[in-house]
Amino acid sequence: MRLGDYVADARHTAGLSRAELARKAGFAKNTLIAIEDGATTNPGLFTILALCRALHIAIPAPFGSLNAQKKTWRICT
Repeated sequence: MRLGDYVADARHTAGLSRAELARKAGFAKNTLIAIEDGATTNPGLFTILALCRALHIAIPAPFGSLNAQKKTWRICT
């Protein structure tokens, strides 16, 4: 699973629009769009933490792993 898919799924589960989540996380809606669409594959730890805090979810890593070649996250449940 890509990080963007993980974020989009969590956002849908929370019932938030992209604009609402971006506001709660404290950054521009375009940043969130880039993450969800896969244009930004390495958004940085503070961005990921802000998303997780806004969504009330656990951070995917180190509980998951990033496949650097495919630029995808493997989420461990």
